Amino acid sequence: ADAMMLATWKQAWEDAGWETKVLTIEDAMEHSNFHYFNTTLREFKYGKKFREYDVLCFFRWLALAMSGGGWSCDYDVFPLNPIVGGAETLPNDGMFTAYETIPRAAVPSFVSGTKEEYN
Repeated sequence: ADAMMLATWKQAWEDAGWETKVLTIEDAMEHSNFHYFNTTLREFKYGKKFREYDVLCFFRWLALAMSGGGWSCDYDVFPLNPIVGGAETLPNDGMFTAYETIPRAAVPSFVSGTKEEYN
């Protein structure tokens, strides 16, 4: 990620009252199934192969599971409206929730869920 964009993202969310943590590939690699996912996604033989971007999108869920779950957004998503009810409690009893209409095969850019939901 672009360092200036990431710094701007971090400051915007912290100014809005959120605690931020930037997850990395190293977080995903801590997951017990990382090797399985890494091998399976890179050696996929049924139809079109996954691009590197697509593989990394799968890894985000492993990193989120390792971080303990919670809220997650892409670094180009900024807090424009407050979350109804605050951020301390995950909505929908912690079930995986995406906060946008997601086109087929797209990865949501703003989500919440428990560790178990990301796992």
